[in-house]
Amino acid sequence: MKITKLVLILLPLCFLISCKQASDDSTGETNSPGELTLAVFAPLSSEQATSERLKKTADWFLSELETAKSLSDASVSVKLKWYDEDDANLSLTAASLVKDSSIKAIIGPIKVNHIQTVADACRSSLKPLLIPAICSENILRSCAVAQTGSVKSPFLWSLSECDIAQGEALLAKLTSYAINKVSVISSADQYGKTFFEWLPFQGTQLGVEIVENIRFKSKETPDYDEYTVGTQALQIEKAIETVSASNSDCIIIASENSDDIKTILQGLSSCSQKIFFTGSALTENLLDDTPDYRSGNYEGISVYADPLTGFEVAYVSKFEKLPVFSEAQFYDCLLLSTLAAEYCLQNKNEFSNANINNALKDLTTGNGDKITAWDAAGMIQAFSSLKNEISLAGASGSLKFDSDTLTTVIYSNYLHWGVSDGAIINIDYMSADPARRTSETVSVWNYAANIEDFDDSPAITYKEQLSKWALLVAGSARWSNYRHQADVLNVYQFLKKQGFDDEHIILIMADDIANAPSNPHRGQILSPEGTNLYQNVHIDYKLSDLLASDIRDILTGVKNDRCQTVFDDANTSWENADIFVFWSGHGSNTNGNPKKGKFEWAGKKDINLISTNFTTDLMQETLEKMKEKNHYRKLLFFAETCYSASVLNVAEGYDGVLAFTAANGIETSFADVYSYDLHAWLTNRFTRNFLKSLKDNPGISYIDLYKAIQSQTLGSHVQVINSGKFDLNESLNEFFGREDLE
Repeated sequence: MKITKLVLILLPLCFLISCKQASDDSTGETNSPGELTLAVFAPLSSEQATSERLKKTADWFLSELETAKSLSDASVSVKLKWYDEDDANLSLTAASLVKDSSIKAIIGPIKVNHIQTVADACRSSLKPLLIPAICSENILRSCAVAQTGSVKSPFLWSLSECDIAQGEALLAKLTSYAINKVSVISSADQYGKTFFEWLPFQGTQLGVEIVENIRFKSKETPDYDEYTVGTQALQIEKAIETVSASNSDCIIIASENSDDIKTILQGLSSCSQKIFFTGSALTENLLDDTPDYRSGNYEGISVYADPLTGFEVAYVSKFEKLPVFSEAQFYDCLLLSTLAAEYCLQNKNEFSNANINNALKDLTTGNGDKITAWDAAGMIQAFSSLKNEISLAGASGSLKFDSDTLTTVIYSNYLHWGVSDGAIINIDYMSADPARRTSETVSVWNYAANIEDFDDSPAITYKEQLSKWALLVAGSARWSNYRHQADVLNVYQFLKKQGFDDEHIILIMADDIANAPSNPHRGQILSPEGTNLYQNVHIDYKLSDLLASDIRDILTGVKNDRCQTVFDDANTSWENADIFVFWSGHGSNTNGNPKKGKFEWAGKKDINLISTNFTTDLMQETLEKMKEKNHYRKLLFFAETCYSASVLNVAEGYDGVLAFTAANGIETSFADVYSYDLHAWLTNRFTRNFLKSLKDNPGISYIDLYKAIQSQTLGSHVQVINSGKFDLNESLNEFFGREDLE
């Protein structure tokens, strides 16, 4: 009895000591039987108030756990070790924890940019990683489980949806205020990426015009390719100036850096627009950092506890203040880790990475009796039911995970908050519709994009088709852009199977990934299905050998010093020739103009040219020259780039020309299917969808192809340009049928 009392006295003391402990613990420290040691990341140095809230929440959880254990047969014990996610050596700390056999799971970090670092470390060994509030759609999709045979190996467990759902909730709230013109200023990092890419798409869906969509860079902005190509990030001062001068009713601020938020608010202090914050802005010090707050003019949307769980009421009763930053989701990370450990103990399984992940999978995908398990009474019920199929709810709400991706709860609850009389107040609660989720492993959100209604397609009489040709261009280079060359080769191999020979295909790509040092499958470029696309490939031009303007010359049959293989054949009657063009790479618009843009060109540069990229003007010049020379019967152009319609909108008005674009002039286009093995995206959504549609039904009509691609391409609005000058009811067999070329 004395020993028991001594242990109970020492437990809180041990926990307080562990809270102060740095990451000096030796690798392979021995755990007591049944002891679950968790590493917890928090912003200990940058946001001390937030960290203190999390520590108090952890103390509360441990207290409830001890009560539950004293009244049940549960034998799991929990030990927490706290680490500073603001540590400059975060990647090294994360790598050390992943190798430490005494650490059974990792909880946190809080900040999205830090989550990426820790997730990358956990990926190789599948160390269980539980995240309280994740925002990046990119992280979730890259960590989603890809099934191999019948085996699924999850490792990342997010207790909230990504900010695609938050973006919808935010815009839906603005529409209830009759706000239909919005400007967005987002950080050029992983956190801001989701809002920058998705809000234009969602705005189109919900009838909200995104007047300005600006991303800013500050001293913490990483020097990634994606921030130096496409719509480039502005310096924060210029970004503030741009949105403040915009003709919008509201400005959305998407950043998780408190210093940047403070700078932005100071820059917008004279603006009359309503200010809406995304979730990470809601911290203990928000109002301290913004002394010139405007009551009634500052509002935001944040992930929050489901009011029906009772967590909010209990939290206020215990701490005499409202929860602020994802305390409920953090609590549930501790809860799920503990239940998974007890699940292992009851099944006589060791606390290995695989066993804990499998326990989490079983606990979060069940359809049995519902148990609200976050308090002591709920834990007792859960402990006694672990061998049965149950459906768990925690402090944040339902802990049901998607059974295919195994990375995120099916839906989250959101708090709509505001500022009144110098205090943050809760205005109302929101939750997104779980029926919109997808079961596909390649995405975490299913948004049925609007299908455009075309007027009756004109019946057009064309000359007889005598030949078919193709131009395939991968406009980017380097390993990070693996998907662009892979997509071009996937189209190339499809054309070969449909009867094209290399004499009728001009293939342009950098050809720098098949034998790159980063490639673990040397000499191969893989499709999402694992097929080697680099077999029997005839590349006509390396990207580095051509200028962007050479594409115009190739299509118009003009030879020059750099290119001799062009669409020019003495035996070809070009007015009877169909030409198919596919372009994959990066793209951008010009200062947000949806009618002026460019396909980025990573090939040869000529400093004497006004632009070294393939611009809207160059596209129009190409079409004009082809028209003048009667250099096509039909011209079909597919473009897989961000903002692709900003380049191809000039195809309007040309007889026999049709363009499909992955996105409209203000939207980005999305990568798809992440390979853990390659550490690269294997394809793009638009390309994957249009190839699947063509392979499944090569004789599909143009209009049905559009409907199929648009309904399956998440995050951007596929465009069909020049439908008034092209018969959409005809079959694509004319381009992709198997008949022999003449």
